[in-house]
Amino acid sequence: MKIAFLGGTRFIGLAAAKLAREHGHEVSLFHRGVSKSEDVDSFNQVILDRQNPDEIKRAIQKISPDVLIDCFAMTESSAKVITEVIDDIEISKTIILSSQDVYAQFGRLNGHEFDHLEPLVTESSTKTVPKPFNGVMDHAGGNDYDKKDVELIYSDFATNKKRNLGILRLPAVYGFGDYQMRFSGIINFLNNGNTDIPCQQQAAWKWTHGHVNDMAYAIVLLAEKLLKGISIYNVGEAQTPSMKKRVEIIAKLMKKKIAWHESQEVPDELSILRKKPNDFVVDSTKIRNEIGYQEIISTYDAYSDTVKWIIGAIR
Repeated sequence: MKIAFLGGTRFIGLAAAKLAREHGHEVSLFHRGVSKSEDVDSFNQVILDRQNPDEIKRAIQKISPDVLIDCFAMTESSAKVITEVIDDIEISKTIILSSQDVYAQFGRLNGHEFDHLEPLVTESSTKTVPKPFNGVMDHAGGNDYDKKDVELIYSDFATNKKRNLGILRLPAVYGFGDYQMRFSGIINFLNNGNTDIPCQQQAAWKWTHGHVNDMAYAIVLLAEKLLKGISIYNVGEAQTPSMKKRVEIIAKLMKKKIAWHESQEVPDELSILRKKPNDFVVDSTKIRNEIGYQEIISTYDAYSDTVKWIIGAIR
C-alpha cells in the first residue's frame, strides 16, 4: 500500500514509518521540514504547512495514498484542516494517533474531579474535561489541545462521508527517540551512584505504558487490517506493572542493587514514585482480539533500549 504520514519525522511516527517500509509499503512523509535526520531523509518527503489546505491537498493528490496517518492533530482546528482537505478525495483508510489522556481517570491524576474509578479503563470509559491541560500544565499542543476534539472531528467526517477511520489511543510511550525522556529521572539517579530509593506508598501505583516499537507495530497493523467503518482502540502493555516493579527491572539491567524506603520527601526527578490519587491501567483486549495486536519486543529489550537511549542522550 501507499501510506502517507502527516508528521512521522520523530519518535512514534518515525518508528511507524520505518516499520511500514519494512513491511513493504510505499511510505511518504508530509511535514514542515523542521525535524531533519538521516532516517527522515531516507523517505519520500513533501515539505508543507499543515495549516495550508492547498499545500496539503496538492501533496495528497500527487501521492494518492491508500492510507493517511495523522500523527500530529492536536486541536479541533488542526483536525478540521485535514478533514476539509480530504472531503472530496478518496482515501481507503484514515488513521489518527490519539491519546489515553482523553479518559477521566487520567484527568484525575492531574487534579480533575472524577469519582467513578475503574480497575481497567476501556474504550467506553468516561472521558475527561474539555481542554484537560489548560490551566494545569503546559502542553506541546497549546491551550486548545484536546484529543477528544480531534477524535470527534474525524469521527463526524467519517460518519458523514462513510469513510474507514481508525482511532488509536496511545499510552505513555518510551524508548529510543523519546524526547520526553520517560524514566530518565530514575535512570540518571541510578547512573549517578544512588541506590537508596525514596518512595511513597511503596511506589505501588500503576500507569499503562508502551514501548515505541510496539506502538509502531500497532499503527502499521491497524493500517493493514483496519475494519470497515470507525474503529477505536486502546493500545498498551498487556500487563501493567507497578512503578516499583519498573524501577527494579531498570536497576537490574543497570546492575544496581537498590534499597527502598518510605519518605515524605521524594525529589522531582523521582516523581513517578510519589503518592498518586489513583491507578491508570488501560485495557487493550479489543485491539488484540480484533486485529491480532501483540508485543514485538520483550520487556527486557524494551527497558534495555530505554536505558541506552537515556544514558546516551545525557552524555
